[in-house]
Amino acid sequence: MNEIKKGVSARTALRRTAAAWAVAQMFVSLGAYAQDSTVRHAFHLPAGTLESTLLKIAQEGGQDISFDTATVAQLKSVPIEGTYTTDEAIDRALAGSGLERVTTASGAVAIRKSSGNANGAKAGAVAAGAPAANASAAEPGTDVVTELPLVSVQAQRDSQGNGYISDNSTTATRTDTPVSETPQSITVLNSELIQQQNAQTISEVVRNASGVQVQTTPFAGDQYTIRGYAGSNVLSNGLPQITSEGASSLMPTIGVASVEILKGPSAILAGTAEPGGVVNIVKKTPDADPFHEVQLGVGSFGELMAAIDSTGALTDDKKLQYRLIMSVDGASTTDMGYDGKKNFYFSPSIRWKDADNDFILNYTRTVATMPFPSFTYGANGSPVRDIPDSPIGNASDHFGLQEDDLTYTFEHDFDSHLSFTSKGQYTHARDEQQAWGPVALLDGAPNYDAVLLGYDTHQVTSGWAFDNYLTAKYSFGKLKSVTMAGFDYVDSRTEQYQSESTGIMVVGVGDGWGTAPNAQTDGPYDGYTIGYQEFGGFIQQQFEYERLHILASIRASSYWAMPTFSTDAPSPHETAYTPNVGVLYDLTDWVSAYANYMRGFYPSTLLTYPDGQLPPQQSKQIEAGFKFHFFDDKLQVTTSAFRQSYTNAYISDPEHYDYYLAVPGMTNRGFEIDVSGSPLRNVNMVGSYTYLDSNHANMVTQFWLPHHTASLWTTYNFDTELLHGLGVGVGLFYTGRYYVGDDKAVAIGSQVETDLGVFYKRKQYTLNLSVKNLFNRYLYGTGATDPSFIPLGPSRTVMLTGAYDF
Repeated sequence: MNEIKKGVSARTALRRTAAAWAVAQMFVSLGAYAQDSTVRHAFHLPAGTLESTLLKIAQEGGQDISFDTATVAQLKSVPIEGTYTTDEAIDRALAGSGLERVTTASGAVAIRKSSGNANGAKAGAVAAGAPAANASAAEPGTDVVTELPLVSVQAQRDSQGNGYISDNSTTATRTDTPVSETPQSITVLNSELIQQQNAQTISEVVRNASGVQVQTTPFAGDQYTIRGYAGSNVLSNGLPQITSEGASSLMPTIGVASVEILKGPSAILAGTAEPGGVVNIVKKTPDADPFHEVQLGVGSFGELMAAIDSTGALTDDKKLQYRLIMSVDGASTTDMGYDGKKNFYFSPSIRWKDADNDFILNYTRTVATMPFPSFTYGANGSPVRDIPDSPIGNASDHFGLQEDDLTYTFEHDFDSHLSFTSKGQYTHARDEQQAWGPVALLDGAPNYDAVLLGYDTHQVTSGWAFDNYLTAKYSFGKLKSVTMAGFDYVDSRTEQYQSESTGIMVVGVGDGWGTAPNAQTDGPYDGYTIGYQEFGGFIQQQFEYERLHILASIRASSYWAMPTFSTDAPSPHETAYTPNVGVLYDLTDWVSAYANYMRGFYPSTLLTYPDGQLPPQQSKQIEAGFKFHFFDDKLQVTTSAFRQSYTNAYISDPEHYDYYLAVPGMTNRGFEIDVSGSPLRNVNMVGSYTYLDSNHANMVTQFWLPHHTASLWTTYNFDTELLHGLGVGVGLFYTGRYYVGDDKAVAIGSQVETDLGVFYKRKQYTLNLSVKNLFNRYLYGTGATDPSFIPLGPSRTVMLTGAYDF
């Protein structure tokens, strides 16, 4: 269980009719933590449902707001535009609704049916001096009964939404724009989903999104394929990840607020980006509301986990805040006999937040050792099931990472219209690969021989990343405008070392792997340095006019690369302009149509014989779809039809070592559906479906992916007196038939993984039992490129996690 449990309480409470708040069960003294009601905030909230507007005010204003969803159902809110205190913003949202704001003795803000007070906005003072239990007695007809539901600020900030629905995303526009108003396909997987699935890794999270597949590699951790394109960009809080992509899969989810997936080239955000899209990991930040959680977990293969998440204010005015997240996780072995994983994560943050400024400084250390992944190989047209349950090399073969990150975020509001944002990150990382891995199979069925390559390599990477921009927000009658202009910069250097002592050997795999020498050597090592610098300037414009929403941008990118191997090679320098434009129109209150056109480029540092350079990859996307909102925004559905393509792929030059040849690229077409929300009382769900058709212009560049993939995770929370606090979840993850090898040498049949979750919350205690691959089916990973290495999915894996909140 990797998320703050107030979120679970909030979702359960939001579905009840409520009347008085059992404050003592959740906070020792909420009055001691009351928000400063005189602090003014810049609000830019469009017209929408009253429920969603109140949730956004709670999130942006830092104020707990309690209300019954039945009371606010079907009600609308006017736009909230300008600088107000949180109480003033709430009063503006409630104008003309027949509801009023009241403040209890404990400092909580509640919404109830109007008692007829003629003072309008001053109604909040009615109950300010009276005990919460007597508020309803003093005001007949206020609809207050036994327990007032709490919308937790902590849950709202970490989850960025209500339940599995996340209202806003910063990934596509750099602004906190509603997903429903963004003319692109965006999937936001928030911390409540992560918690209830008991997801331990980013890879377990992203499988809930359409178009995303996890590609397990032999030596570099998990990578993410989006819409058929491997090596998709991974961002952290909107900044590019300087280290290897596989490092992102090692981040524990206790530090994650949400994972956002943006489909398409996304050059405006990621610069030199792969055409598939980006994965943005949004980390948790300090909060003024005090919250502390301790987690302990035990699981299959001797896994033990311990973690702590603590946040709160350091000063009485709550302007200075902190957050400390730390976790330790390890296992004794794997299902293939390798030594188990060992992970350590330490992430303290400090924050200063006042009316005009918001500054966050974070340090993160990640130390991880991941065993060589479990795998099989293909023979006679299908994967082999009866593989040895012993390592192919040594039990200690592994991928290791030690990474230190220092990150800052600074936001300043000049006034209610103009703001400045600056982000920066310094990274220093050392990763190593010490393992024997298969690279090819030699004919000889049934006793195949495998060619093994020994790796004893390590690399040291250091670099900077910056992102700075100005944002101007104005309204001209019904026309609303958001203009952004800025620049970003990345500088990365990597020193790569390869041992000369490791080599190649051939082993028989029909009767076992045999034995291999230790992959770890004492050198000597060959080394070289690679690196790049990237500078980009961008302008982005958003317009909103009644039902019409327009998003347009253009980016100018310059890229400089150090020579890859030869010091005599030129230093590549490439520039490109990448425009993007998207339009969304609200057809009705519950359905919108959108379309977009996006361009991107990815630079090439490879050489053609004798002294040429490969041209950069040019990519583009055309996408169109619909966004639906059912049951008063409690269920959201996004559909997307897309066509993505890129030119200028490459292959190795067979006649000239270390040189390459240009070949045509590829075109992918497909259709996606994402569903999230609550279709029925006490039922929550996240689902996806993807149809993908890849058209490779050159078979040499081919790797196969399934045409059809789908996922469904659904939970039910019991609300009877006997079973109150108990919930169950079931997950189904489907992968269609696909092939491995350029000539479709091995066929992987369609498969379904079934997961089970049982979670129970009682006051401050929570238990979460998760079972991955409940029926212990033989599962295979996707994205394999050679029959010598076909990654295996998880065998039946059980994890029990307990948490205590205080």
